[in-house]
Amino acid sequence: ITEVHRSIDPTETAFAIANETRRLLQCDRASVAKWTGSKCKVIAISSQDRFDNRANVVRKLGTVATSSVSADTPFWVVGSTDGIAPEVADQINDYLDEAHSRTLAVIPLLMRPPERPDLEMRSRRKEKSKKLGALIIEYFDSDVTQESIQDKFDLVLTQSELSMENARTHGEIFMLPIWQRLGWLQKFLFRDHFAKTMTGLAALAILTLFLI
Repeated sequence: ITEVHRSIDPTETAFAIANETRRLLQCDRASVAKWTGSKCKVIAISSQDRFDNRANVVRKLGTVATSSVSADTPFWVVGSTDGIAPEVADQINDYLDEAHSRTLAVIPLLMRPPERPDLEMRSRRKEKSKKLGALIIEYFDSDVTQESIQDKFDLVLTQSELSMENARTHGEIFMLPIWQRLGWLQKFLFRDHFAKTMTGLAALAILTLFLI
């Protein structure tokens, strides 16, 4: 599961989460959707380097993920959508007709505010959890309940939320592409080619003094 922390690029992190989730939970497919502020967009599917976001199955999965994250409600469907709001149940059934999954789990990924036990409850500011996206788990040929994989599932969920939050925070750094290029230039000049850089600067200084 440490693989999900190797990168701070949001897309690379999402693919790592999808592939590690599939491996650890032994599911047939795992996907990650990113919350864009008003809806979810599927950005990673396990064992698929590329996929078409316009494909029906991907669009319908994004719709189900949006409903889950918007309501901060996980969906764990094993053969039946009983107990789920009719409108959302229709979305889930519409997706299952396309994907043919026997077990579908859609879990919101949230970064919850840290607990502050030292503050009085009445004076504590009420903070909302940040919506990061959703983790989608599918089994094609078996009925799998959450209880049967609870320990591994808790580990996957915790690490997925943490890595997604780190990637999101990194992606929001002001003028990040420029800082990355400056960092590469600094590394190129003063680490990888330090001797050559110093020799060049010394030669330039000597030439400047000679011209003066």
